[in-house]
Amino acid sequence: RQTTDTAFANMSTAKERALAGASRTEEVRNAVEEMDHSSVRVGKAIESIAESLREQTAASTDIAQRVEMIAQGIDHTHAASAESSRRSGALVELSHALKEGVRRFRV
Repeated sequence: RQTTDTAFANMSTAKERALAGASRTEEVRNAVEEMDHSSVRVGKAIESIAESLREQTAASTDIAQRVEMIAQGIDHTHAASAESSRRSGALVELSHALKEGVRRFRV
């Protein structure tokens, strides 16, 4: 009788351990699935960040090109302004020369 009771107790203990092991296996499976889902979300976030960086790079390049165009326009405007100033000075000198020439002629 004691052998039967011991065998039954051992079987009950083995059953409890098997159920506990199955429960832990389910917990591990759930944890692995959650890690898998998390890694997919992280991968999507990384893709989104990379796309944002590509867009920012393109925008930065466009801004740099536009700033360069503005700088070239400023250089051109400065050169044109300097030329206008030079010509204005020449006109002033010509005006003085004409005044002097007209002053010499008396009618």
